[in-house]
Amino acid sequence: MDTSIRGRPFVSRLLGWFFRHSASRVIDGIRVATESADCERIFSQLDSALKLLRRYDPRAHDALRKETGGIFVFGTAGVYAEWWRDERLIVMQPEYISDPATSPADVAATLVHEATHAWLERVGFQYTTQRRARLESICFRRELRFARRVPDAGDLVARLEQQLTCDPEYLTDEAFRERAVAELQRLGVPNWLFRMMEGCSRRLHRLTSAWSRTS
Repeated sequence: MDTSIRGRPFVSRLLGWFFRHSASRVIDGIRVATESADCERIFSQLDSALKLLRRYDPRAHDALRKETGGIFVFGTAGVYAEWWRDERLIVMQPEYISDPATSPADVAATLVHEATHAWLERVGFQYTTQRRARLESICFRRELRFARRVPDAGDLVARLEQQLTCDPEYLTDEAFRERAVAELQRLGVPNWLFRMMEGCSRRLHRLTSAWSRTS
């Protein structure tokens, strides 16, 4: 079920509130916000990434402006970035952006990936478990097309080519759950709180499944 049928979920609304009330700048026509104390480093990194994207893949840069409502460097469930459909936001991990080992090309490629998710959903390809592997492959290929245009991005190209041959088990629900658990543990979230969150998630899934069957 598309959650917009009954309004945006509380977590999405909360994320949107934080985005609107966080430190922000408009970079290349795209609003970028963050709650990180290292905001200057983050804004600088995204400025460089967006300039690269505009220069080497203007079509992807244009899609980023049109398909999304902004970029929020806030936190993810153990991945570099996520597409939040209800708020039309690309949410990125602060540690990934501010890490000296992360290049502007790395960040730009990640933005291409998430903007492709946004475009795919707009044209009717909703993200489901059954479609996950196919949609992720499309997004990684779109990243790779960008990376091959960027000078001196051989390491990035090699990583993306390897990603396209990854074990399908990496994309299962259980693998996603394990990465989310690891990230919550890294952040110091107590196990009892995670179990409560997981229980709420399962109940929400059952409710939305029942609603979709009666709609």
